[in-house]
Amino acid sequence: MIIESPEKILICGFGSMGKKYYSAIQSLWKDVDIGVLCSSKRNLQSIAGIKMIYDQMENALSWNPDAVIIATPANLHLSQALASASRGFPTLIEKPIGVGNESEQEWLKLLDLQEHTLVYIGYLLRQDPGASLVKDYIRSKELGELIISDFYCGSWLPDWRKGKDYRQSVSAKSCLGGGVLHELSHEIDISEWLLGPIKIISSITNNSNTLDINVEDHAIVLAKTQHSLGMTIRIDFCTFEAKRIYNFRFTKGEITWDLIEGKLVITRPEQDQEVHYLFSGAQERLLRQLEDFWLAKWNPSTKMCTVAEALTVLRRISEIQQIACS
Repeated sequence: MIIESPEKILICGFGSMGKKYYSAIQSLWKDVDIGVLCSSKRNLQSIAGIKMIYDQMENALSWNPDAVIIATPANLHLSQALASASRGFPTLIEKPIGVGNESEQEWLKLLDLQEHTLVYIGYLLRQDPGASLVKDYIRSKELGELIISDFYCGSWLPDWRKGKDYRQSVSAKSCLGGGVLHELSHEIDISEWLLGPIKIISSITNNSNTLDINVEDHAIVLAKTQHSLGMTIRIDFCTFEAKRIYNFRFTKGEITWDLIEGKLVITRPEQDQEVHYLFSGAQERLLRQLEDFWLAKWNPSTKMCTVAEALTVLRRISEIQQIACS
């Protein structure tokens, strides 16, 4: 089988995530031509690899790219994804897939388009080798039955985008897909991908008033799943220092996975710890995700997040919000 490299890729949006996708594309395919859909040209002409700059989606798609990456604010994702997928372009949508107030009929159109056009959503923790290791241990039951799981991710929002006022960022505006539940929905997706469908028992969402924003900056979720009797998701972007640690306690051992350190530790009673050193960093996961996305043209991916799965994440966010308010 001959697998061709892409010749032209369109990036919709050139903010923080758009720039990360640009860097990843340049690392993977040095000769690819990159087009950018952006409301402001901001001297993009001088950036290596950027061949075309557009301010209208229709004109950008007329360039006939080999793939489209949507990295605009989440409130634009659905309309841009429909425009791209309806013309048959493989489409990668940065998470979250939307903000939750979109038309159900429009989502059904996108689900239908995915039947014959590649449409995936960028929940890239699935591409971390630690995710496959954890999944294998859960399935094999080598450590016994899984009893309790905890997914923690905490960070300081002002550190996310250096040189930009965090109060003016997408993360601080609920209408654009901000708030900790949407911005850190990776934890919702990866917990469901590893453990099966989530049943939410209770939740707390709050604004700590630590930051000058009007969205929730931390959330705690208690749930149970097919593979875990008890599960917690704890996320925030109002604390120092950045940590992303998942813990899985089994009847015969424990797994601690530190995603920032790139280390997964397996502990068994009366045995030496088994340590796996994995790659560390979101950019490396992004590279793997882009590879999986492109290769899915020839070999459908089992790790990429589908439209249906991403919509499940949106429903979970809505459930968490409703339970927290009850």
